[in-house]
Amino acid sequence: MLRDHVEFGATPLNQYSYMSISREHHYVPQFYLRAFSSDDRRIGLFNFERKLFVENASIKQQCSRRNFYAFAPGLEDAFGEMEGGAASILRRIRTENALPTSEEERFALLTFIIFQNLRTAASEDRIVKMTDHMAKMMLQGSPEVASIDLERLTISTSDPIALTLSHASEVAIMATDLKFHLFVSEASRDLITSDDPVVLHNQFCEDVHHQGVLGWACSGLQVALPIGPKHLLFLFDSKIYKVGESHKGQDVSSIRDETDIRQLNLLQVLNASKNVYFRNGSEKSLSECKALAERRPRARLRFVETERMAVGEDKESSLIHHYQRLLPLKLSLKEVAVRRAARKIPATQRARMYRSKGDDLFGATDRHNNSALGPTRTYTVSKIIDR
Repeated sequence: MLRDHVEFGATPLNQYSYMSISREHHYVPQFYLRAFSSDDRRIGLFNFERKLFVENASIKQQCSRRNFYAFAPGLEDAFGEMEGGAASILRRIRTENALPTSEEERFALLTFIIFQNLRTAASEDRIVKMTDHMAKMMLQGSPEVASIDLERLTISTSDPIALTLSHASEVAIMATDLKFHLFVSEASRDLITSDDPVVLHNQFCEDVHHQGVLGWACSGLQVALPIGPKHLLFLFDSKIYKVGESHKGQDVSSIRDETDIRQLNLLQVLNASKNVYFRNGSEKSLSECKALAERRPRARLRFVETERMAVGEDKESSLIHHYQRLLPLKLSLKEVAVRRAARKIPATQRARMYRSKGDDLFGATDRHNNSALGPTRTYTVSKIIDR
């Protein structure tokens, strides 16, 4: 049964003249998926919800929603222009087994990766869950909704994806210090991809469970994007990790061990919303997806609520903290190592660190240094909800 849906700030349908024309908008570009295809038209697909394998799924019908970007006229065309430039760069990377050397092309590649992370159906789903949970918390006990069963409603903004896309420029500023590395596979097992292909991880903070460590400014952030069955882009915090011979200025590494390919594929399996994709006829990829499916997390968003406490004679206060949880794996790649100095940092301190250009890594990066705001308060956690 479909649940009722309440929207705030809905856009009048007559505001955009072209909105009456129904269009399929792809949130993972078709050119990107073609790199995993044997014929540029079809691709292998495994759907986790139905445990369904499709050997030759039409690329045109994948990763799209009708009028997904209809809130912003021209946005789909702007994405198309960006994708054209990215497609050329990625094609050259696969052909030459080398990363672009110009800062302009690297920034174009970074921009593509950031938008790819922000523009998916999975990204929209996270915003809907966040808005729904926070709105219901605010409405609890309100006499105006006393007769309404809020659990039967989903409360969201009218265009959730617009909210996440609005942060792209801020993310780009935070991400420019991340280093690029290219993994070239020489193993027999192919790399796979998914309907949410840009995976954020943080090997440095895998023992941190009480708060989020996947923000684009977090120390230890890692970003993985496969760009073909034999190539994967890896962005990383160079103050925390050594990747291949990156400390000697090298930005390309070969992967020969199938265990490493399996780890990189596990990132896609765990992060996917519904589907993973792979080269047609790849029996190894299909069996791998089936074997790893049971490890997929049921919920990635965590909401932490505290007990209410008095902050004055007639006022009470509580805190609500939400974050995206790390994927349930211990990443272990032969070409990626945590630096010796970083390994000495306690887990409690790692969670409090931001990357900061020009600052000492272990100095002025404590995100909880709020001494100028006055004495801190201690709140007791009353509820943890995963969605």
